[in-house]
Amino acid sequence: MKRRYQRFIPCLLCSVLLVFLFAVPVNAAETSGTCGENATWKLVNGILTISGTGRTWDFRNDASWFDYHPCPWEEIKSAIRQVVINEGITYIGASAFYDCDNLVRVSLPESLTGIGAFAFTYCEKLSECELPSRLESIGQENFKRSAIRSVTIPASVTFLDAGIYVCSPELETVYIKGDPDASGFMIGSGVFRGCTALQGIEVEEDHIALSSVDGVLFNKNRDALYAFPAGFGGRVYRIPAGTETISQSAFDVDYGEEDGINIKLLIVPDSVVEIGDLNNLHWLNEVWFEGDAPSGIEYALGLSYMDDRPLTVYYPKNNQTWDEVIAEAAGREEITWVVAKPPSFMMQPTDVTVTAGERASFDVEAIGATAYQWYYRTSSAGNWTKVSAASGKTATYSLTAEARHNGYQYRCEVSNAVGFVCTDTVTLTVNGKPEITTQPTSKTVNAGSNAQFKVTAIGATSYQWYYRTSSTGSWT
Repeated sequence: MKRRYQRFIPCLLCSVLLVFLFAVPVNAAETSGTCGENATWKLVNGILTISGTGRTWDFRNDASWFDYHPCPWEEIKSAIRQVVINEGITYIGASAFYDCDNLVRVSLPESLTGIGAFAFTYCEKLSECELPSRLESIGQENFKRSAIRSVTIPASVTFLDAGIYVCSPELETVYIKGDPDASGFMIGSGVFRGCTALQGIEVEEDHIALSSVDGVLFNKNRDALYAFPAGFGGRVYRIPAGTETISQSAFDVDYGEEDGINIKLLIVPDSVVEIGDLNNLHWLNEVWFEGDAPSGIEYALGLSYMDDRPLTVYYPKNNQTWDEVIAEAAGREEITWVVAKPPSFMMQPTDVTVTAGERASFDVEAIGATAYQWYYRTSSAGNWTKVSAASGKTATYSLTAEARHNGYQYRCEVSNAVGFVCTDTVTLTVNGKPEITTQPTSKTVNAGSNAQFKVTAIGATSYQWYYRTSSTGSWT
């Protein structure tokens, strides 16, 4: 027995020694300390809390170029699951929580006015971070690749640095509040670049520098397009008339991601004088230009470097600016240059007959069409009225037919940058619901005799009789 214990004791000592050796680095890592002139931090049970007043330092880590204070929790950042910044702190330093890959939730105080560059970059599990109402500036690429789905940018913010939410695949909605009394506002490039799920960017009307049109971010005057939501569901986008500048990263989905903006046809109005990069519109195969070739067109179409994506470019006839662009692009076989002309019909709409309460649909197909507008009139002698419903601006117009629609006539105006054409006029016939004028009556007959039931109705086109074996049975 004694020998057995003698063999066991050395093994036990070795095991304890191994555990101790591996435990030393973890236990040696600091879990509290100083992170600013008047700011301290501590990590308890996965929650890192910063307390004090004023600013935290800007930090240095292996992935940033900031060369100030080493990040004190760098060695234990994988243990951080929640960050709580207490009241009194006014600034979160650059790269403070860079690549905290297990960080899920951040709580920010109302005292906070600034967030340094890269403070929350590559926190890919971060899904909760409400921005406080006194926040003024958000540094570069701050929430890059986060899991945040919706963000409200407070009215106090006067500076949005480049690529704040760049490549955040979960981000779906952005709401930017406005302050009519703000003294100024600056926005960097590519703020929402690569947010492939982003469906729209909404801006309060009283914002002093920004506005939105159908979920697209513009400047206040709506003559500069800043950012296009990558989650846009349409295949055709017409840049609003009056737009003069399309920013370099307006349509950028970032780093060659293939699942970005789904636009296949882009229509550029004659007001545009400067255009940014279009080469990240991976699905784009047609561009219509309604005016002169804008500045930057060589780069926008990839003429200044190799880009073998097939693209058809429509341009105005007898336009010297386009003649020069085409001459410069000589030999680029992937680009097809087409002088724009009015659309032509492949299929005209036809007359439709339905019963009241049913859906009636009219369809048109046209080559070279970039816009559709349906019209109706109540009779062949009436005036044409534009259909205001959204479906009145598509190739198919549908409506729920009512009795009053009987005899209405419809046509569609199909247009592009060059001109328009109208379809043939078609008529909607609405049959009223059948009206029973004579109901069937009960019959009593002898077994083996014929029994006859009769019904008369106005507007009926078909009849179907049913029976059941008792008053509580099912109809067959």
